[in-house]
Amino acid sequence: MASLMPLRRRITAVKATQKLTHAMRLVAIASHSKQKNGYAIAQRHRQMIESTFFEIIKTYPKWRHPILTPENQTNSNPLIIIISPIRGMCGSFRNNLVRYAATKLKFEYYQSPSFITIGSRAQQIAQTSLEAKSEKTPNIITHFAELSVNSIIDVSQEINSAISSQKKPFSRITYLGSTFVNLFTQKPKLHTIAPLLPPENGNHQKKTEIVKYIWEQEKEKILETFAQNYLRITIQQALYESLFAEDAARFVAMDMATTNAEKHLETMKLEFNKIRQTSITQEVTELSSAF
Repeated sequence: MASLMPLRRRITAVKATQKLTHAMRLVAIASHSKQKNGYAIAQRHRQMIESTFFEIIKTYPKWRHPILTPENQTNSNPLIIIISPIRGMCGSFRNNLVRYAATKLKFEYYQSPSFITIGSRAQQIAQTSLEAKSEKTPNIITHFAELSVNSIIDVSQEINSAISSQKKPFSRITYLGSTFVNLFTQKPKLHTIAPLLPPENGNHQKKTEIVKYIWEQEKEKILETFAQNYLRITIQQALYESLFAEDAARFVAMDMATTNAEKHLETMKLEFNKIRQTSITQEVTELSSAF
């Protein structure tokens, strides 16, 4: 019976792991469901702001903005907003983002990139992207270690303020994060926020006549307000989508871990019962042979 003790300990350990993964699975799907409405609202809000903004720009093609339409065409000082997973236990979700960043984030010798990092691995991704330039310390403007549904609006406003407060406008603003495809599929994404695509070349082109707007205030003031809202909403949507995808990935990972633990338990229980029955049979045989 002494040989059963290690196996019994293993069964106890796997049962404890199964309880943990099952609890994390429930937490992940609950958080995912909670975020679903907020994600959908943020997505519709961004689409509405974006479409209206681009329609207004069509009526004033000479408009320029230091952040969204920078004059620097050489892309010498880009800004990359890196949104990495906030917590672990989400399978290959984090590694997929790291591998994607290694292939997409590459800089030329004349570029001096800056970073805004969010999450546990974002700073490491920023540092790795500079290895080809032999630079060890990335220029991180600000870092957010934590991100939740309740703090998304505040974080997006702080990022917007950090971008607007720079003395020299960035030549390009992109964000690296994850996009939600469905509950079982999440993909890394590198999206350009600025410079804006010209309306006639972007996805907002519509074969309709340009609407003639009545400007109750100066065009520059209205477009400036739209520009700030567009930047803030785009960043906010990226944060929502990254959190939404992370919880989906965590649910899938914990669901698979729970299923694997259950299968492993069945195998170990069969082995335990087999060894126990063999031991009992051997003891009975020894007692019988004594008479």
